[in-house]
Amino acid sequence: MLKFLAYQSTLCLPFSRICNSYFLNKDMPIYIRGYEVKEFVKEILKDNIPYTKKEIFARCEQEFGTDKTVTNKDDNRLRAYIGEFLTNCEKKGIVTLSEGRYHLSEETETNVDEYDTFIKSLNEKGGENFERFGALLLKKFYEKSGLTVDQCCVTGGSDDGGVDIIVRTTDKLGFKEFICVQAKARRNSHVTLKEVREFIGAMHTQGGTRGIYLTTSVFHADAWELLQSVPNVTGIDGGILYSLAKECKLLKV
Repeated sequence: MLKFLAYQSTLCLPFSRICNSYFLNKDMPIYIRGYEVKEFVKEILKDNIPYTKKEIFARCEQEFGTDKTVTNKDDNRLRAYIGEFLTNCEKKGIVTLSEGRYHLSEETETNVDEYDTFIKSLNEKGGENFERFGALLLKKFYEKSGLTVDQCCVTGGSDDGGVDIIVRTTDKLGFKEFICVQAKARRNSHVTLKEVREFIGAMHTQGGTRGIYLTTSVFHADAWELLQSVPNVTGIDGGILYSLAKECKLLKV
């Protein structure tokens, strides 16, 4: 049990403290890293036993602790990660789906070590490089999504007003978006609730229609809860960042 708690605490398991005793705050959602969910699903499928999606979710629910909270937000996020991963694996021929059960057909997915190398490289190159990388990644992602990127640049300097990157896009119907981005490369510390609040304020001050908080790290559970509650703002942590970089073929940048 102690091993389980030590592992889960790295995922921002929502603990509270009363009189120096810790207990699980079941009202708060658990923060889940997408890449860890994908790695665990791969380990499940390596058993060479065909599983239904419901069975895979039940195993993941126990592993990541979402079965111990009252809220459905962490369960829904867990389902989304699992569904996305299984769909992508099926398209690539990594898994096969027969009679509602998934079976691993070949092992080609990138492992966690490669993720660690990618994140470590970004952190070592520093904040300014990460801002440039973030701008390039978003430009490629939006263009790949069929949007016209009218502007994508790093604001730079201490006078950026709390926004590191600005992106202006136009979709095929002519609708325009002004996207404000905060980019933080950090080795260990979580993005805090205070930092997310300040960014949302900066986005509104500059007239942004959407906001993205981009980090090589992870979000504190309170910060993630706020991001989930604001419809035009999202957070991209290290795991999502890695997936986007892979999709846009930018892992070597």
